[in-house]
Amino acid sequence: MEEARKYTTKKEFQKGNLSAFLAAHRYGFIDEMDWLVKQKQHKKGYWTYQHIEEEAVKYNTKTEFYQNNQTAYRAALKLGIIDDFFMMNDYIE
Repeated sequence: MEEARKYTTKKEFQKGNLSAFLAAHRYGFIDEMDWLVKQKQHKKGYWTYQHIEEEAVKYNTKTEFYQNNQTAYRAALKLGIIDDFFMMNDYIE
């Protein structure tokens, strides 16, 4: 758990030390690491066109968008606006 304290998010921990992350996940410690679970929660209805656009412009592809913010990505899909931000031929692999 000391190794995990070097990071503030699960993604950082995973990128920073994959073997420690996998071990913590395998043994069920991830959910006990409160400092890693502090992910910003938005209120229902937050993901409007404007908010999705603000998030989507940070990424070059749909795949990158999905990998970094699945909630915003799914909201864009649900609203049918994903292609407004990315070329139609960019598919998640």
